Amino acid sequence: MSDVMFNGTSRYSADFQSVIERAVSIASLPLVQMQSTSAQLSAESAALTSLSSKVSALNNAVDALESALGGASFTTSVSNGSLVSAAVSDGALEGVFEVEVTRLGSYENWLSAGNGVTDPASTTRNIAAGTTFQLTVGTATYSLQNITSLNALVNAINDVAGTEVQASALNVHSLAGDDYRLSIQARKLGDKTISLTAGGPDLLTTEVTPGATATYKINKASAESDTRDVTVAPGVTVTLLAQSDPGETASITVSRSSSAILGALNTLASAYNAVVDELDKHRGEAEGALAGQSILHTISDALRRLSTFTDAGQSASHFGIEMTDDGKMSINSGTFTSSTSAGLDGLVDWLGSTGEGGFLQNAADSLNMLEDGEDGVLTLSIENAQASVTAQEARVTAEQERIDKLTESLQQQFSAADALIASLEQQATYFTNLFEAMRTASESLR
Repeated sequence: MSDVMFNGTSRYSADFQSVIERAVSIASLPLVQMQSTSAQLSAESAALTSLSSKVSALNNAVDALESALGGASFTTSVSNGSLVSAAVSDGALEGVFEVEVTRLGSYENWLSAGNGVTDPASTTRNIAAGTTFQLTVGTATYSLQNITSLNALVNAINDVAGTEVQASALNVHSLAGDDYRLSIQARKLGDKTISLTAGGPDLLTTEVTPGATATYKINKASAESDTRDVTVAPGVTVTLLAQSDPGETASITVSRSSSAILGALNTLASAYNAVVDELDKHRGEAEGALAGQSILHTISDALRRLSTFTDAGQSASHFGIEMTDDGKMSINSGTFTSSTSAGLDGLVDWLGSTGEGGFLQNAADSLNMLEDGEDGVLTLSIENAQASVTAQEARVTAEQERIDKLTESLQQQFSAADALIASLEQQATYFTNLFEAMRTASESLR
């Protein structure tokens, strides 16, 4: 509320100012309470939003832990990196694979004959007369219309058959000058039927590279592929880099590493502790905006279900996931290493997955109850708080408008009264002066 200003000219103007200020002050008492309530609701909404961000981070940490059990938990070692490289993804299992590259393979590559094209953008010279071409790739045939330049031909081929071939304008330069030709290369290894005509003979006259599939042996078994990236086992991809010399092989070892899981557990603990710290802001002496609200107990219960999970008689502490006296989570790396020294199968089984049981499903279910779409407890609390803030702000605005109108009305009324009093004061002064003048004149005539 702004200061009430009243401008008057009568001797009572200061009194009128005080009367207006007192009336407005009394009328503003409900507004002050409303503004206090609005500030409290805004603080609650902000606190809930902050709490939600911490719970979301914890949910993300649970997802990251599940991801760490997939391809991220496996590592590969290759005995001969000049022959092959290897990568793992979800679904991989531990194993050893011996690879011999018997043929690296090649991509079919054709080149058109020279036809005096010195500018691939020129619309007056192309590799053939006319504007209609027919491309054949394997058993597929494509009709290319309105082709006015070599660049247009290249773009048209890539547009219609780009998943099968790669076309480009290749400058076979000589001392005579530029000589642009059409180059078409298959995107997969192997012998491919590629031709291009314009109502006459095949325009692709030079086979730069004949196509051949890649062949290799995996654990002595022969295999063939139209790509150099081959899947040798679920989740295990090998890239063929060079052809083996006679008898030369590369040994690929896929093993599971605990480092990714340990790192994900530490991230989980940090996110868990951040939620605990956020809850503590509203408890005890802190008495934050959410002090005494049931949402604090709801979130605490969700954390408790997460941290006290037990499966087949094994608790989280067996794998080094420990709880401190102040309710924080910590990861004992020594206990973790000891419990996984014989292998990770026990830990992996205990952790499970968010959809198929174990610690991860328990954690996901506990946290989803808080933030599950539109029905999560925390989600609904935030929506209700924001709706309350909006409604309270509307009430504050309406009350302020009522007070402003009252102030304006009082100022108008007292201005009129002040003007009337000022006028009467002027008349009183006039008559007083008149009577004084008459008295003085009467005395002078005696």
